[in-house]
Amino acid sequence: MAVELKFLSGVFWLFLPAAFANMAPVFFKRLPFLAVPMDFGRSLAGKRIFGDNKTWRGLFSGVLISLAVIEIQIWLYPFSSRIAIIDYGDKNIIWLGLALGVGAILGDAIESFIKRRLNISPGKNFPIADQIDWILGAMLLSSLFYSWSPKIWLEAILMFGLLHPLANIVGYFLRLKPNKL
Repeated sequence: MAVELKFLSGVFWLFLPAAFANMAPVFFKRLPFLAVPMDFGRSLAGKRIFGDNKTWRGLFSGVLISLAVIEIQIWLYPFSSRIAIIDYGDKNIIWLGLALGVGAILGDAIESFIKRRLNISPGKNFPIADQIDWILGAMLLSSLFYSWSPKIWLEAILMFGLLHPLANIVGYFLRLKPNKL
């Protein structure tokens, strides 16, 4: 039981930069800086590529927050090494932070692309995909630097897939998000 809790804590700690990257656009949405859609308003086959909600501001804020979180993890590594799955003392660890942030935001953008193709309006719930798009993107891109075991993949998808709706509810009650899901 203690070993499993240590592993779950390690998975949570590992993908924390991606989780914060995924939340960052909500916190920065009121800043006018880079509030330009990533698709520049373009369409593909008569449908927006991503939509107005996927902005360059969201991409950059997500990546910056992810990098800030991994810097904090590097600083805290002497205290968190018991649960860490990777060595945060590695000189190239910053690349992991970059991959987790970019992967989380791009995973969400790809899911928006799919929603546009399926005629699902921006902001409308797309069950399961809305909960795991960002973690899949983060895991895939970070796989360029680390080889994640199937157990890590499964635990991260389940853990963050279940935590994502809870974060949305908190964001809704803090008036940061327009809907609970």
